Amino acid sequence: MKIEGVIWLRDIVDKLARKHHVETYEVEEALENDPKIRFVEKGERQDYGKK
Repeated sequence: MKIEGVIWLRDIVDKLARKHHVETYEVEEALENDPKIRFVEKGERQDYGKK
């Protein structure tokens, strides 16, 4: 799936900075790198390539 853009909600941007210490440009860079994430079940995920 190709992501064309991200709509940033202020509450989400604040939470990323406060809780995860991540800026929006870092999220956008990660999404541009074609991450391989498969959602198995709600609340669970498998990150392929991570050990």
